[in-house]
This record gives sequence, C-alpha cells and structure tokens, in this order.
Amino acid sequence: AVYRIFYSIFGFHPAPLYTFCWLLLVGNVVLAYRFFQTAARTWIEAMLALSITLVHGNFQDLYLSAGTIYDRLWFLFTVLGVVVYAHMRKEPAKVPVRSAMLVCLLCILSMDSKESGVALPLLLVCYECIFVLPGLWREGLAKWLRSVAPLYGALAVISLVFVFLRVHRTFELAANTAYSPHASVGLWFTHIAEYFGILVYNHVAFKAAGAGALERLDQLGPQVR
Repeated sequence: AVYRIFYSIFGFHPAPLYTFCWLLLVGNVVLAYRFFQTAARTWIEAMLALSITLVHGNFQDLYLSAGTIYDRLWFLFTVLGVVVYAHMRKEPAKVPVRSAMLVCLLCILSMDSKESGVALPLLLVCYECIFVLPGLWREGLAKWLRSVAPLYGALAVISLVFVFLRVHRTFELAANTAYSPHASVGLWFTHIAEYFGILVYNHVAFKAAGAGALERLDQLGPQVR
C-alpha cells in the first residue's frame, strides 16, 4: 500500500519514500522510549536501552534502505500496541471496549506489516503476567480472568486466522522451517544467546547455558543488592 501510494503520486523517485521512512524512524524513537519506560525501573535504564537501540550497527539497514519499511511499520504497530496496552492496564479492574478494539487493530496492522507481528499478543500476555497479575492475587483470579478473557479471546482468533490463512497458505512461508512452531527451553536460551552476541557485536561468544546463567543472575540482582 505504501509503495503504490508513493509511486503513484511521485513516480519512481526515491526521495519522498525515504523521507517517509525517516519520519517513521523518528516516530519509532519516541515510541521506543515510551516502550522502555513500561519495563524499566528508572528513566536512566530506559534511556540506556534507547541509546543502544539507536546506535547499534545491526540496524544500519534501517537508515540506508527503504526495503526495510516492513520492519519499520512492524516496530511502529508492535511497540504502539504494547504502549496502548500498558496505559489501558493502569486500571486492572476493567478493560475498556474502545481500548481493547484499538489493541486488536494494532495487532492486525502489526501482523500485516510483517509476520513477526504474530508475537504481539504474546508480548501482551508477558506484560500482563509480569506487571499486572502479581498485584491481583488477593483480589481473586476469577474477576481478573473475566475482565481479560474477551480481549485475549479476540487476540487468539486474530492470531489463528493469521497463521492458518496467511502463513500456511503462502508457499514460501509454509516451506520455510523457520515458520514452523518450535518450542523448547534449549531453543529459547539459544536465541537469547544470539541476542546477547548481537549486543556485544559478537566479540563475546555466548552459549545457551551462559545465556541462562546471565538471565538468572539478572533475576537475583535486586536480592543481591
């Protein structure tokens, strides 16, 4: 849709499209900081995470190629979805219908931008379990479940429709083993090790066991301090 609009209006000239892509990056910087604020304990941690995101060499294609517009749009809608959800869950006793509909729309737009968008509902589940659910144990889980069940039911339907009608019916995706479900603790820590390696430009070789130990150390950090 973006390509057709820009090429129809401006012809095959890259400057307007690149301008739009850079405006997306500027918007994503602002949203990234808001996203990090939802997870960080202090604004300093949020700024540190943002600075690493801005300067890392692995993201140079975002500055040089308009072909990464899918990644820009995916990031925009995914992070915006988490930020909207976090704002909505400041009052955990209820889930406003309008906010829930907006979250569902952002999930659809994220998935439509890039297949990785199917992870947004899972990110929302993680946010709910980490930042909302612990404070509701004493109030009773039945009330909490009734409040979030409609939203997560809708998100589950959207995800299933996307997987079975979009991914499974696209031969290039269905034939790619990377798009097949894989779930194991070892695979999880292997990918975490890859992310740690990216963070240090692969100057340090991380293994799955080392990544698990670092995650455990991070969890114990506040207790040790």
